[in-house]
Amino acid sequence: MKDTQISEDSQIGDRRRLVWEIVNQQAEGANLEGVNLAGANLKGANLEAAYLKNATLDNAKLENANLTGANLMNANLQRATLKQAKLISATLKGANLANADLEAANLYIANLRDAQLQGINLKDANVQGAILPGGELKEAFDESDESDESDESTSN
Repeated sequence: MKDTQISEDSQIGDRRRLVWEIVNQQAEGANLEGVNLAGANLKGANLEAAYLKNATLDNAKLENANLTGANLMNANLQRATLKQAKLISATLKGANLANADLEAANLYIANLRDAQLQGINLKDANVQGAILPGGELKEAFDESDESDESDESTSN
């Protein structure tokens, strides 16, 4: 939907129109509380400071999206792709990020307290200063460290 044009008369559903607006127009600071964007392609979208509390974004494609300062409290981001996404100062408190891909994402000083992180991919992610839930995240880092070590031992 990126770079497409639609008019007021275009016959598309409300959800598709919303996705188009997010991708092609400014969604910075938008109030999207409780919105259902499951499976939506939002690659490169600017959602800086957007209010996405209780939003459904499972399986959404948010690669390279700007979610700096966004409120994603209690959002469902299961299996979402957030590769290289900017989540600087984002609030992800209580969010469900199970099996989400945050490879190379920037989570600098993000709040992930009480977030569900089972199966999350944080390879090359910046979590400096982030508020983390503890044990679950430690397991995510331990798994990636072990795979790196096993790669090194097989190459010798």
